[in-house]
Amino acid sequence: MAQAIAAGTAEFALSGGGVPLGAAEVSLDFTISTRQPRVTLVSMLGPSPDWFVGVAGLSLMRAGQWQQRIELPLRVWDAGTDDGASFMSGNAVTSPRGVVLALSSAAADSDLQDGLHRNAGASLASIVFERQS
Repeated sequence: MAQAIAAGTAEFALSGGGVPLGAAEVSLDFTISTRQPRVTLVSMLGPSPDWFVGVAGLSLMRAGQWQQRIELPLRVWDAGTDDGASFMSGNAVTSPRGVVLALSSAAADSDLQDGLHRNAGASLASIVFERQS
């Protein structure tokens, strides 16, 4: 992040506290400018060391206007950095590192195929950006 900020391709880094155990959601307030109206945000799905959800380069503006609300379903992604056989496996570093792919796992480990629920086709998480002022 420091390199992107220094290069002028990012304005600042956001850091949230994560979703507390048993909670259904977490919120994070931040200020964004027209100079950098895009957001990239990821969240780890623990305890897996390399499963995550997020958005990349999402513009919060359309036709020069801030969007009041953007809600997106999120696929689950596998970062390709851990070779554990299941969600609860201990760390087993992938060498060489794999590529980031929508998660498909054995049915005994998760209900995910191509990053969505195997049978229902539903997302595991969603993200909402809502303009405050």
